[in-house]
Amino acid sequence: MAKLLSDLRSTAQRHCGPAELLTALNGLLVGEDRRGMFVTLQYLLLDGGTGAVLAANAGHVPLLLYRARSGKIDTVDLDGGPPLGILGSVTYPETRLSLEPGDRLVLLTDGVTEATSARARHSAGTG
Repeated sequence: MAKLLSDLRSTAQRHCGPAELLTALNGLLVGEDRRGMFVTLQYLLLDGGTGAVLAANAGHVPLLLYRARSGKIDTVDLDGGPPLGILGSVTYPETRLSLEPGDRLVLLTDGVTEATSARARHSAGTG
């Protein structure tokens, strides 16, 4: 994880957009040839002045979007590609979102979905 964070910081300084960053970071991880090692990741850039969000997704779980105007919470499954470190020559797409005042993005870890699945299995007597 420390290596990934270091690579992420270094790569972010050289690449502007989320899709370009994930593509470059994937190339680094694939080049290290760590068999069976991969990571899911979402990278988002927020323009606090306009509410514009640019996002890219590498196999990560959907995020949640709370819309203040309607009070609704939507699941946003960003277009994306495979987790980082699995396949070389992957180009990750970029998604644009627009936030209005009061809107909130909630980013999750896969631990949330795994915990829910484990709880459900345990409740059913299968875990």
